[in-house]
Amino acid sequence: MSEARAATIGLYDRALNQLTTFLKHIITPTNMWLLKTSNGRLGNSFLGISVLLLYTVGAKSGLDRVTPLYYLCDGDKIILVGSNGGNIRNPAWVNNLEAQPDARVNVKGREIRVRARLADVEEYQRYWPMVTEMFGKWQEIQDRSSRKFPIMILEPR
Repeated sequence: MSEARAATIGLYDRALNQLTTFLKHIITPTNMWLLKTSNGRLGNSFLGISVLLLYTVGAKSGLDRVTPLYYLCDGDKIILVGSNGGNIRNPAWVNNLEAQPDARVNVKGREIRVRARLADVEEYQRYWPMVTEMFGKWQEIQDRSSRKFPIMILEPR
């Protein structure tokens, strides 16, 4: 990668990080309030894409965390993408699941206990086209990012 390209990506990453942080403080709390208040029956889609609530334990804090996320189902597996809006770091929920893979999700009012793991190479190659078909912006954001977005697979336990 050329120095100019690396510098451009660096500037893009910083600007996107600031925008993502700002938007998270507006959209996420509103959507979470709807999801929690209605037990997952309202606010379970955003921009026409299904949203679930992911319940994890903070990797550093040990505190309970709740995150609304787009998801894709493949049989009984739930597929999540750790885009973090293109931020230079993985989202906290990825770190939380890596530290403590047992979690819960609320899908349209139904709570499911799950165990999380990172997609292996073959799964990544299989799921990436599927998730980018569901939400095309992920490919665009990935192309501009300096990191590869992790794909997490949640399976019922």
